[in-house]
Amino acid sequence: MKLKGGESRKLQHKDVTAVVWQDKCVVLLLSTNSDPRIDGSVTRKTGKGNEEIEIACPQSVINYTKHMGGVDVSDQKREYYGVGRSSKKWWKFILHFVLNVCLVNCFILYDLTNHPPSTAHGNRHVTFRQNLVHQLIDTFTSRKRTGRKRGLPIGTAFPNLFHTLQKI
Repeated sequence: MKLKGGESRKLQHKDVTAVVWQDKCVVLLLSTNSDPRIDGSVTRKTGKGNEEIEIACPQSVINYTKHMGGVDVSDQKREYYGVGRSSKKWWKFILHFVLNVCLVNCFILYDLTNHPPSTAHGNRHVTFRQNLVHQLIDTFTSRKRTGRKRGLPIGTAFPNLFHTLQKI
């Protein structure tokens, strides 16, 4: 589809709107939260000095650029302390992705509800994850215990099977 700068085409089916808008390059969006009949405007520099012009822009593009920082921050927090490793197996990738997203969402909720104090270098996220790991592991150890199992001594558990001391 050949469009000039600022032109857009929209197609709607039920609640989903597909938008094609020509800025410096073609922008494609699927949206469920904006009315396709409403257009806004954005300012762009023309390249000839400092001259600015206003071009038409669909409301869904304006909403996206206004709120896109939340996704970027979430991705950034997810990459800082990622769980798992890259894998060619699709199910491992999805498992690690979902686990990382859950951990970031838990941290955000914890941060909003508890207002934890600042740590030395502002590393509340890593402190949260360390505390979570300590709570999950708690007293688990992978070492096998050596020696006799603790329990009732055999003589007291079954007194009739063994010799006992008798006072004479």
